Amino acid sequence: MAEAFFKAECAKQGLDAETSSSGLMAFAGVTPSMETVAAMKESGVNVEGHEANPLKPLDLVVSDWVVTMSASQKEAIVRKLPGMAAKIKTLHEAAGAPPGEIPDPTDEGEEILKKVRDDIHRLIASLVGRLKAGPIK
Repeated sequence: MAEAFFKAECAKQGLDAETSSSGLMAFAGVTPSMETVAAMKESGVNVEGHEANPLKPLDLVVSDWVVTMSASQKEAIVRKLPGMAAKIKTLHEAAGAPPGEIPDPTDEGEEILKKVRDDIHRLIASLVGRLKAGPIK
């Protein structure tokens, strides 16, 4: 969801940026659930055809930033690659929002899925706005 919203918000706000999505627990090639596809379609974003990718150390090396959904994800990455700590932020940190977590909505039902979708969208919109204004430290 975050990658799709980031691409859509960059286009909407006129920001030229690249993004890719990887996960700590992702299995290569897994596609979004039908519920996720439907929830994203409601927001005007198509995620059909997206395939999950596991996070690899090289992803961190070649990225300017890595944005995680939770502090525990950030900590797991920093433990494995402490030299990359400065590149890693939670979505809340990157968006300039108060500390918070984006839970995994898998198997949590439609209401939770839509709340997570809306939270990610709001934070991504803020992040893109911040990036458009200049470098984020």
